[in-house]
Amino acid sequence: MGFFDKLKEQASSLGSQLDQALDSTKQKGQVNALRKQRAELVAALGEALVEQFRQQQVDVESLRPQVDQIFNLEWQIIELEKQIEAQKAAAQAAAPAPPPPGGQPAAAPPPAPAPPPVPEAAAQPAAAPVACPSCGGEVPGGSAFCPNCGTKV
Repeated sequence: MGFFDKLKEQASSLGSQLDQALDSTKQKGQVNALRKQRAELVAALGEALVEQFRQQQVDVESLRPQVDQIFNLEWQIIELEKQIEAQKAAAQAAAPAPPPPGGQPAAAPPPAPAPPPVPEAAAQPAAAPVACPSCGGEVPGGSAFCPNCGTKV
């Protein structure tokens, strides 16, 4: 492979890495914006609850829409964070190993040690989503509470 071919390949690789970094930065910005929005909703919910408590008329159902919005934002944050982690893992797997100093080929690394045995409970696949007994919404498998209404599952 000629010098210009190598240069072209490296430029292409750097462009791809830059695109991935920009996507990751954009997603992190979205997560931060969602967290800020969630904090604002939690503060508003707290104010509404304090006002109802002050009037001695706490009405949980009137607060439900705000709680639902908070749970929805939390779900979006979790999904974006999963995407960011998946992109990081893919980028690390695709990244070529840097050449050793001095241009000499590196010796083959020793084989990786065998992973420890996985306990029975951890070896099972993730539980399938279930329906909430209270609101009927989808609850991710293994969750203790419904993300829509907060009911213990």
